[in-house]
Amino acid sequence: MNRPQHVRNSPRRQQGLATLVVVMVLFFIVSLVAAYTSRNMIFEQKTSANQYRSTQAMAAAESGVDWALAMLNGGRIDDDCDFDAAARSFRERYLDFEVVAGRETGALLVNPDHTGNLPTCVIEGTTMTCKCPFDANLDPAAVGAGPQSAFRVRLLQNNPTRPGVVRVRARGCTRLDVANDGCLDLDHGRAATGDGLAEVTVLAALRSGLATPPSAAVTARQNVTPGALGALRVINRDPQTNGITVDAGGVAVPALILAESLPGTPGELSVVGSDNALSALETVVAGGLSADERMFVSQFGMSRQTYAQQPGLRSCPTPPAGNCTAADINALLAQNPGRIVWVAGNLSLDADVGTPAAPALLVIDGDTLTLSAGVHITGYVYLTGGLAANPVTINLPDASTDITGALVSENSLVTVSAGGASQLTVTYDPAVLNTLRTTYGSFVRVPGTWRDWN
Repeated sequence: MNRPQHVRNSPRRQQGLATLVVVMVLFFIVSLVAAYTSRNMIFEQKTSANQYRSTQAMAAAESGVDWALAMLNGGRIDDDCDFDAAARSFRERYLDFEVVAGRETGALLVNPDHTGNLPTCVIEGTTMTCKCPFDANLDPAAVGAGPQSAFRVRLLQNNPTRPGVVRVRARGCTRLDVANDGCLDLDHGRAATGDGLAEVTVLAALRSGLATPPSAAVTARQNVTPGALGALRVINRDPQTNGITVDAGGVAVPALILAESLPGTPGELSVVGSDNALSALETVVAGGLSADERMFVSQFGMSRQTYAQQPGLRSCPTPPAGNCTAADINALLAQNPGRIVWVAGNLSLDADVGTPAAPALLVIDGDTLTLSAGVHITGYVYLTGGLAANPVTINLPDASTDITGALVSENSLVTVSAGGASQLTVTYDPAVLNTLRTTYGSFVRVPGTWRDWN
Protein backbone atom coordinates (compact mmCIF):
# COMPACT_ATOMS: atom_id res chain seq x y z
CA MET A 1 0.00 0.00 0.00
CA ASN A 2 1.34 3.32 -1.09
CA ARG A 3 1.52 6.03 1.49
CA PRO A 4 0.61 9.66 0.46
CA GLN A 5 3.53 11.95 -0.07
CA HIS A 6 3.46 15.42 1.51
CA VAL A 7 4.73 18.28 -0.70
CA ARG A 8 6.54 20.92 1.19
CA ASN A 9 6.71 24.60 0.03
CA SER A 10 10.29 25.22 -0.61
CA PRO A 11 11.87 28.66 -0.04
CA ARG A 12 12.62 28.77 -3.73
CA ARG A 13 8.88 28.79 -4.68
CA GLN A 14 8.04 31.59 -2.15
CA GLN A 15 10.66 34.03 -3.54
CA GLY A 16 8.74 34.59 -6.88
CA LEU A 17 5.60 35.84 -5.17
CA ALA A 18 7.42 38.66 -3.36
CA THR A 19 9.02 39.85 -6.57
CA LEU A 20 5.66 39.94 -8.32
CA VAL A 21 4.16 42.11 -5.55
CA VAL A 22 7.06 44.57 -5.71
CA VAL A 23 6.85 44.82 -9.51
CA MET A 24 3.12 45.47 -9.40
CA VAL A 25 3.57 48.25 -6.82
CA LEU A 26 6.33 49.85 -8.84
CA PHE A 27 4.28 49.58 -12.03
CA PHE A 28 1.35 51.28 -10.29
CA ILE A 29 3.61 54.11 -9.10
CA VAL A 30 5.07 54.56 -12.59
CA SER A 31 1.55 54.67 -14.01
CA LEU A 32 0.57 57.41 -11.55
CA VAL A 33 3.68 59.42 -12.44
CA ALA A 34 3.02 58.98 -16.18
CA ALA A 35 -0.60 60.02 -15.79
CA TYR A 36 0.36 63.11 -13.80
CA THR A 37 3.07 64.00 -16.30
CA SER A 38 0.63 63.55 -19.17
CA ARG A 39 -1.88 65.77 -17.39
CA ASN A 40 0.74 68.48 -16.99
CA MET A 41 1.75 68.13 -20.62
CA ILE A 42 -1.85 68.55 -21.80
CA PHE A 43 -2.25 71.56 -19.51
CA GLU A 44 0.95 73.11 -20.85
CA GLN A 45 -0.15 72.46 -24.43
CA LYS A 46 -3.47 74.19 -23.80
CA THR A 47 -1.75 77.07 -22.02
CA SER A 48 0.73 77.45 -24.89
CA ALA A 49 -2.07 77.38 -27.46
CA ASN A 50 -4.02 80.00 -25.52
CA GLN A 51 -0.93 82.16 -25.16
CA TYR A 52 -0.20 81.83 -28.87
CA ARG A 53 -3.75 82.83 -29.82
CA SER A 54 -3.71 85.70 -27.32
CA THR A 55 -0.38 86.98 -28.67
CA GLN A 56 -1.60 86.63 -32.25
CA ALA A 57 -4.77 88.60 -31.47
CA MET A 58 -2.82 91.31 -29.61
CA ALA A 59 -0.39 91.61 -32.54
CA ALA A 60 -3.36 92.01 -34.89
CA ALA A 61 -4.87 94.74 -32.68
CA GLU A 62 -1.56 96.62 -32.51
CA SER A 63 -1.26 96.29 -36.28
CA GLY A 64 -4.71 97.83 -36.57
CA VAL A 65 -3.65 100.91 -34.59
CA ASP A 66 -0.45 101.39 -36.61
CA TRP A 67 -2.31 100.79 -39.87
CA ALA A 68 -4.96 103.37 -38.95
CA LEU A 69 -2.30 106.00 -38.14
CA ALA A 70 -0.57 105.30 -41.45
CA MET A 71 -3.85 105.63 -43.32
CA LEU A 72 -4.69 108.89 -41.53
CA ASN A 73 -1.40 110.27 -42.85
CA GLY A 74 -1.92 108.82 -46.33
CA GLY A 75 -3.61 110.08 -49.47
CA ARG A 76 -6.84 109.37 -51.30
CA ILE A 77 -8.01 105.74 -51.33
CA ASP A 78 -10.85 103.64 -52.73
CA ASP A 79 -13.05 101.11 -50.92
CA ASP A 80 -10.20 98.57 -51.12
CA CYS A 81 -7.88 101.00 -49.28
CA ASP A 82 -5.77 101.36 -52.44
CA PHE A 83 -4.66 104.71 -53.85
CA ASP A 84 -7.27 106.42 -56.01
CA ALA A 85 -6.75 110.08 -56.92
CA ALA A 86 -10.50 110.56 -57.46
CA ALA A 87 -11.67 109.09 -54.15
CA ARG A 88 -11.81 110.30 -50.54
CA SER A 89 -8.86 110.09 -48.19
CA PHE A 90 -9.05 108.00 -45.01
CA ARG A 91 -9.45 111.21 -43.00
CA GLU A 92 -12.34 112.35 -45.20
CA ARG A 93 -14.05 108.96 -44.92
CA TYR A 94 -14.06 108.68 -41.14
CA LEU A 95 -13.40 112.15 -39.67
CA ASP A 96 -14.81 115.65 -39.84
CA PHE A 97 -13.21 118.84 -38.56
CA GLU A 98 -15.69 120.87 -36.55
CA VAL A 99 -16.57 124.21 -38.13
CA VAL A 100 -18.09 127.03 -36.08
CA ALA A 101 -19.00 130.35 -37.69
CA GLY A 102 -17.14 129.34 -40.82
CA ARG A 103 -13.86 128.54 -39.06
CA GLU A 104 -12.33 125.19 -38.09
CA THR A 105 -12.04 124.78 -34.35
CA GLY A 106 -9.65 121.84 -34.57
CA ALA A 107 -12.13 119.46 -32.91
CA LEU A 108 -12.40 116.09 -34.66
CA LEU A 109 -15.78 114.45 -35.12
CA VAL A 110 -16.80 111.06 -36.45
CA ASN A 111 -17.92 111.64 -40.02
CA PRO A 112 -21.74 111.84 -39.87
CA ASP A 113 -22.05 111.00 -43.58
CA HIS A 114 -20.42 107.60 -43.11
CA THR A 115 -23.09 104.90 -43.30
CA GLY A 116 -21.02 101.83 -44.17
CA ASN A 117 -19.26 99.53 -41.75
CA LEU A 118 -15.75 99.96 -40.39
CA PRO A 119 -12.31 99.53 -41.96
CA THR A 120 -11.28 95.89 -41.67
CA CYS A 121 -8.22 93.90 -42.75
CA VAL A 122 -7.40 90.19 -42.87
CA ILE A 123 -3.78 89.00 -42.77
CA GLU A 124 -2.46 85.76 -44.21
CA GLY A 125 1.31 85.51 -44.06
CA THR A 126 2.70 88.56 -45.85
CA THR A 127 -0.59 89.24 -47.67
CA MET A 128 -3.10 91.71 -46.27
CA THR A 129 -6.51 92.41 -47.78
CA CYS A 130 -8.45 95.44 -46.52
CA LYS A 131 -11.73 97.26 -47.01
CA CYS A 132 -12.29 100.96 -46.28
CA PRO A 133 -16.02 101.38 -46.93
CA PHE A 134 -17.80 104.71 -46.87
CA ASP A 135 -21.35 104.25 -48.11
CA ALA A 136 -21.72 100.48 -48.36
CA ASN A 137 -21.29 97.48 -46.09
CA LEU A 138 -18.06 95.85 -47.24
CA ASP A 139 -15.85 93.24 -45.62
CA PRO A 140 -12.64 91.65 -46.91
CA ALA A 141 -12.62 88.05 -48.07
CA ALA A 142 -10.45 85.36 -46.54
CA VAL A 143 -7.04 84.95 -48.14
CA GLY A 144 -5.78 81.44 -48.92
CA ALA A 145 -6.33 78.57 -46.51
CA GLY A 146 -3.79 79.24 -43.76
CA PRO A 147 -4.16 81.05 -40.43
CA GLN A 148 -5.85 84.40 -41.03
CA SER A 149 -5.74 86.91 -38.20
CA ALA A 150 -7.80 90.06 -38.74
CA PHE A 151 -8.46 93.47 -37.23
CA ARG A 152 -11.19 96.10 -37.34
CA VAL A 153 -10.74 99.80 -36.53
CA ARG A 154 -13.09 102.49 -35.30
CA LEU A 155 -12.28 106.19 -34.88
CA LEU A 156 -14.09 107.77 -31.94
CA GLN A 157 -14.47 111.33 -30.76
CA ASN A 158 -12.42 111.81 -27.64
CA ASN A 159 -14.34 112.69 -24.50
CA PRO A 160 -13.74 115.32 -23.25
CA THR A 161 -13.26 116.86 -26.69
CA ARG A 162 -9.81 118.27 -27.27
CA PRO A 163 -8.79 119.99 -30.50
CA GLY A 164 -7.00 117.70 -32.91
CA VAL A 165 -7.40 114.54 -30.81
CA VAL A 166 -9.23 111.36 -31.87
CA ARG A 167 -9.52 107.95 -30.19
CA VAL A 168 -8.36 104.98 -32.27
CA ARG A 169 -9.87 101.66 -31.22
CA ALA A 170 -8.67 98.44 -32.86
CA ARG A 171 -9.87 94.88 -32.25
CA GLY A 172 -7.70 91.92 -33.28
CA CYS A 173 -8.90 88.33 -33.77
CA THR A 174 -7.19 85.11 -34.77
CA ARG A 175 -9.62 84.64 -37.66
CA LEU A 176 -11.87 86.74 -39.87
CA ASP A 177 -15.20 86.67 -38.02
CA VAL A 178 -17.34 89.61 -39.18
CA ALA A 179 -20.77 88.23 -38.23
CA ASN A 180 -23.01 90.03 -35.76
CA ASP A 181 -21.79 89.19 -32.24
CA GLY A 182 -18.70 87.70 -33.89
CA CYS A 183 -15.16 88.33 -32.78
CA LEU A 184 -14.76 91.52 -34.87
CA ASP A 185 -18.05 93.04 -33.70
CA LEU A 186 -16.74 96.08 -31.80
CA ASP A 187 -20.00 96.65 -29.96
CA HIS A 188 -20.64 93.34 -28.24
CA GLY A 189 -18.77 90.64 -30.14
CA ARG A 190 -17.19 87.61 -28.51
CA ALA A 191 -14.56 85.22 -29.74
CA ALA A 192 -15.67 81.69 -30.56
CA THR A 193 -14.17 78.71 -28.74
CA GLY A 194 -10.58 78.28 -29.81
CA ASP A 195 -10.20 81.87 -31.06
CA GLY A 196 -8.19 84.71 -29.55
CA LEU A 197 -9.44 88.28 -29.09
CA ALA A 198 -7.61 91.46 -28.08
CA GLU A 199 -8.52 95.14 -28.14
CA VAL A 200 -6.26 98.18 -28.03
CA THR A 201 -7.19 101.86 -27.75
CA VAL A 202 -4.87 104.87 -28.13
CA LEU A 203 -5.30 108.59 -28.57
CA ALA A 204 -4.02 110.09 -31.81
CA ALA A 205 -3.35 113.81 -32.09
CA LEU A 206 -2.90 115.98 -35.13
CA ARG A 207 0.60 117.46 -34.92
CA SER A 208 -0.09 120.75 -36.65
CA GLY A 209 1.92 121.56 -39.75
CA LEU A 210 1.80 125.24 -38.78
CA ALA A 211 2.08 125.45 -35.02
CA THR A 212 2.38 129.24 -34.81
CA PRO A 213 0.93 131.21 -37.73
CA PRO A 214 2.65 134.57 -38.27
CA SER A 215 0.93 137.76 -37.17
CA ALA A 216 1.99 139.71 -40.27
CA ALA A 217 1.46 139.23 -43.97
CA VAL A 218 5.24 139.30 -44.57
CA THR A 219 7.72 138.18 -41.91
CA ALA A 220 11.52 138.10 -42.18
CA ARG A 221 14.12 137.30 -39.56
CA GLN A 222 16.39 139.96 -41.07
CA ASN A 223 15.70 142.71 -43.65
CA VAL A 224 12.86 143.27 -46.12
CA THR A 225 14.15 145.02 -49.25
CA PRO A 226 11.81 145.58 -52.23
CA GLY A 227 13.64 145.88 -55.52
CA ALA A 228 11.75 149.01 -56.47
CA LEU A 229 9.00 151.29 -55.23
CA GLY A 230 5.71 149.48 -55.49
CA ALA A 231 7.28 146.10 -56.22
CA LEU A 232 5.95 144.82 -52.88
CA ARG A 233 2.37 145.51 -51.87
CA VAL A 234 1.27 144.14 -48.49
CA ILE A 235 -2.31 144.06 -47.14
CA ASN A 236 -3.49 143.12 -43.64
CA ARG A 237 -6.97 144.13 -42.49
CA ASP A 238 -7.20 141.56 -39.69
CA PRO A 239 -7.92 143.36 -36.37
CA GLN A 240 -6.69 140.41 -34.27
CA THR A 241 -3.16 140.97 -35.60
CA ASN A 242 -3.47 144.78 -35.38
CA GLY A 243 -3.19 144.97 -39.14
CA ILE A 244 0.60 144.42 -39.18
CA THR A 245 1.69 144.19 -42.80
CA VAL A 246 5.47 143.64 -42.51
CA ASP A 247 7.38 142.33 -39.50
CA ALA A 248 11.18 142.32 -39.82
CA GLY A 249 13.95 141.65 -37.36
CA GLY A 250 16.18 144.05 -39.29
CA VAL A 251 15.46 146.91 -41.70
CA ALA A 252 12.10 147.38 -43.40
CA VAL A 253 11.71 150.59 -45.42
CA PRO A 254 8.08 151.77 -45.37
CA ALA A 255 8.76 154.22 -48.21
CA LEU A 256 9.40 151.33 -50.61
CA ILE A 257 6.49 149.18 -49.46
CA LEU A 258 2.87 149.77 -50.43
CA ALA A 259 1.21 148.87 -47.14
CA GLU A 260 -2.54 148.72 -46.52
CA SER A 261 -3.72 148.12 -42.96
CA LEU A 262 -6.84 148.60 -40.83
CA PRO A 263 -9.20 151.44 -41.76
CA GLY A 264 -7.87 154.68 -40.32
CA THR A 265 -4.33 153.31 -39.85
CA PRO A 266 -1.61 154.81 -42.07
CA GLY A 267 0.06 152.08 -44.06
CA GLU A 268 3.60 153.07 -43.07
CA LEU A 269 2.73 152.58 -39.39
CA SER A 270 1.85 148.94 -40.05
CA VAL A 271 5.42 148.18 -41.16
CA VAL A 272 7.43 146.96 -38.17
CA GLY A 273 11.24 146.97 -38.32
CA SER A 274 13.84 145.95 -35.75
CA ASP A 275 11.41 143.59 -34.07
CA ASN A 276 13.12 142.43 -30.88
CA ALA A 277 11.38 139.03 -30.97
CA LEU A 278 12.85 138.33 -34.41
CA SER A 279 16.21 140.02 -33.89
CA ALA A 280 16.68 137.97 -30.70
CA LEU A 281 16.83 134.88 -32.90
CA GLU A 282 20.10 136.22 -34.31
CA THR A 283 21.78 135.54 -30.98
CA VAL A 284 23.07 131.98 -30.98
CA VAL A 285 23.28 130.54 -27.50
CA ALA A 286 26.39 128.39 -26.92
CA GLY A 287 25.47 124.76 -27.47
CA GLY A 288 21.96 125.73 -28.63
CA LEU A 289 20.17 126.01 -31.94
CA SER A 290 21.46 128.17 -34.76
CA ALA A 291 19.59 131.37 -35.60
CA ASP A 292 17.86 129.94 -38.69
CA GLU A 293 16.92 126.78 -36.80
CA ARG A 294 15.39 128.83 -33.99
CA MET A 295 13.39 130.74 -36.59
CA PHE A 296 12.13 127.45 -38.03
CA VAL A 297 11.14 126.11 -34.61
CA SER A 298 9.33 129.36 -33.77
CA GLN A 299 7.03 128.78 -36.75
CA PHE A 300 6.60 125.01 -36.84
CA GLY A 301 7.23 123.91 -33.26
CA MET A 302 9.83 121.27 -34.11
CA SER A 303 13.30 120.97 -35.60
CA ARG A 304 13.85 121.08 -39.35
CA GLN A 305 14.97 117.44 -39.51
CA THR A 306 11.97 116.16 -37.54
CA TYR A 307 9.57 118.28 -39.56
CA ALA A 308 10.94 117.04 -42.88
CA GLN A 309 10.56 113.38 -41.82
CA GLN A 310 7.00 113.48 -40.50
CA PRO A 311 4.49 111.13 -42.18
CA GLY A 312 2.05 113.90 -43.12
CA LEU A 313 4.61 115.62 -45.37
CA ARG A 314 5.10 115.14 -49.10
CA SER A 315 8.36 115.98 -50.88
CA CYS A 316 8.52 117.78 -54.22
CA PRO A 317 10.03 116.74 -56.50
CA THR A 318 9.54 113.09 -55.68
CA PRO A 319 13.02 111.49 -55.96
CA PRO A 320 14.66 111.01 -58.37
CA ALA A 321 12.70 113.58 -60.39
CA GLY A 322 14.12 116.97 -61.37
CA ASN A 323 12.78 120.39 -60.45
CA CYS A 324 9.48 120.87 -58.65
CA THR A 325 6.75 122.57 -60.68
CA ALA A 326 3.32 124.05 -59.99
CA ALA A 327 1.77 120.98 -61.62
CA ASP A 328 3.70 118.73 -59.22
CA ILE A 329 2.55 120.70 -56.17
CA ASN A 330 -1.08 120.79 -57.29
CA ALA A 331 -1.00 117.04 -57.95
CA LEU A 332 0.38 116.38 -54.45
CA LEU A 333 -2.27 118.62 -52.89
CA ALA A 334 -5.04 116.96 -54.89
CA GLN A 335 -3.91 113.44 -54.05
CA ASN A 336 -2.98 114.17 -50.42
CA PRO A 337 -5.44 116.66 -48.89
CA GLY A 338 -4.30 118.21 -45.63
CA ARG A 339 -0.61 117.51 -46.21
CA ILE A 340 2.50 119.68 -46.15
CA VAL A 341 4.61 120.08 -49.30
CA TRP A 342 8.38 120.30 -48.81
CA VAL A 343 10.13 121.72 -51.88
CA ALA A 344 13.76 120.68 -52.19
CA GLY A 345 15.71 123.56 -53.72
CA ASN A 346 14.54 126.66 -55.58
CA LEU A 347 11.03 126.88 -56.98
CA SER A 348 9.61 128.35 -60.19
CA LEU A 349 5.85 128.63 -60.55
CA ASP A 350 4.04 129.16 -63.85
CA ALA A 351 0.52 128.39 -62.57
CA ASP A 352 -1.68 129.00 -59.55
CA VAL A 353 -1.09 126.90 -56.42
CA GLY A 354 -3.69 126.22 -53.74
CA THR A 355 -7.30 127.33 -53.31
CA PRO A 356 -9.28 128.79 -50.37
CA ALA A 357 -10.85 125.37 -49.79
CA ALA A 358 -7.51 123.55 -50.11
CA PRO A 359 -4.68 126.00 -49.41
CA ALA A 360 -1.02 125.07 -49.81
CA LEU A 361 1.45 124.81 -46.96
CA LEU A 362 4.79 125.21 -48.75
CA VAL A 363 8.23 124.95 -47.17
CA ILE A 364 10.75 125.90 -49.84
CA ASP A 365 14.21 124.70 -48.84
CA GLY A 366 15.95 127.10 -51.20
CA ASP A 367 16.78 130.75 -51.62
CA THR A 368 14.87 131.66 -54.80
CA LEU A 369 11.18 131.79 -55.69
CA THR A 370 10.44 132.73 -59.31
CA LEU A 371 6.89 133.69 -60.26
CA SER A 372 5.39 133.94 -63.73
CA ALA A 373 2.83 136.57 -64.72
CA GLY A 374 -0.53 136.26 -63.01
CA VAL A 375 0.49 133.45 -60.65
CA HIS A 376 -1.61 133.31 -57.49
CA ILE A 377 -0.60 131.33 -54.38
CA THR A 378 -3.23 130.60 -51.73
CA GLY A 379 -1.62 129.42 -48.50
CA TYR A 380 1.52 129.81 -46.43
CA VAL A 381 4.96 130.15 -48.02
CA TYR A 382 8.13 129.65 -45.96
CA LEU A 383 11.55 130.10 -47.60
CA THR A 384 14.63 128.88 -45.76
CA GLY A 385 17.26 130.77 -47.71
CA GLY A 386 19.12 127.55 -48.46
CA LEU A 387 21.75 125.75 -46.44
CA ALA A 388 24.14 128.72 -46.57
CA ALA A 389 21.58 131.05 -44.92
CA ASN A 390 21.39 133.17 -48.08
CA PRO A 391 18.93 136.04 -48.50
CA VAL A 392 15.65 134.94 -50.03
CA THR A 393 15.11 136.33 -53.52
CA ILE A 394 11.69 136.49 -55.16
CA ASN A 395 11.99 137.06 -58.92
CA LEU A 396 8.95 138.90 -60.25
CA PRO A 397 7.68 139.08 -63.82
CA ASP A 398 6.81 142.34 -65.58
CA ALA A 399 3.26 141.84 -64.30
CA SER A 400 1.31 141.37 -61.09
CA THR A 401 1.44 138.27 -58.90
CA ASP A 402 0.00 137.64 -55.46
CA ILE A 403 -0.01 135.48 -52.33
CA THR A 404 -3.10 135.11 -50.14
CA GLY A 405 -2.18 133.84 -46.70
CA ALA A 406 1.30 134.74 -45.49
CA LEU A 407 4.93 134.88 -46.61
CA VAL A 408 7.83 134.13 -44.24
CA SER A 409 11.58 134.34 -44.89
CA GLU A 410 14.11 132.65 -42.64
CA ASN A 411 16.64 135.33 -43.54
CA SER A 412 16.46 138.61 -45.48
CA LEU A 413 13.81 139.04 -48.17
CA VAL A 414 14.61 140.70 -51.49
CA THR A 415 12.32 141.21 -54.49
CA VAL A 416 13.80 141.55 -57.98
CA SER A 417 11.64 143.31 -60.54
CA ALA A 418 11.62 142.54 -64.25
CA GLY A 419 9.95 145.80 -65.27
CA GLY A 420 7.76 148.68 -64.24
CA ALA A 421 4.66 146.47 -63.91
CA SER A 422 6.33 144.06 -61.48
CA GLN A 423 4.36 143.79 -58.28
CA LEU A 424 3.92 141.09 -55.65
CA THR A 425 0.80 141.55 -53.53
CA VAL A 426 0.76 139.63 -50.23
CA THR A 427 -2.64 139.62 -48.50
CA TYR A 428 -2.92 138.32 -44.94
CA ASP A 429 -5.77 135.79 -44.72
CA PRO A 430 -6.52 134.53 -41.18
CA ALA A 431 -9.05 131.96 -42.44
CA VAL A 432 -6.48 130.31 -44.68
CA LEU A 433 -3.89 130.24 -41.89
CA ASN A 434 -6.43 128.82 -39.44
CA THR A 435 -7.27 126.02 -41.85
CA LEU A 436 -3.59 125.18 -42.16
CA ARG A 437 -3.10 125.28 -38.39
CA THR A 438 -6.07 123.13 -37.43
CA THR A 439 -6.35 120.60 -40.28
CA TYR A 440 -2.86 120.17 -41.83
CA GLY A 441 -0.11 118.01 -40.35
CA SER A 442 0.53 114.46 -39.13
CA PHE A 443 -1.42 112.22 -36.79
CA VAL A 444 0.79 110.72 -34.07
CA ARG A 445 0.21 108.62 -30.95
CA VAL A 446 -0.27 110.49 -27.71
CA PRO A 447 2.21 108.97 -25.21
CA GLY A 448 0.68 107.29 -22.18
CA THR A 449 -2.77 106.71 -23.72
CA TRP A 450 -2.36 103.03 -24.72
CA ARG A 451 -4.75 100.67 -23.02
CA ASP A 452 -6.18 97.21 -23.65
CA TRP A 453 -9.50 97.61 -21.86
CA ASN A 454 -12.66 99.67 -22.39
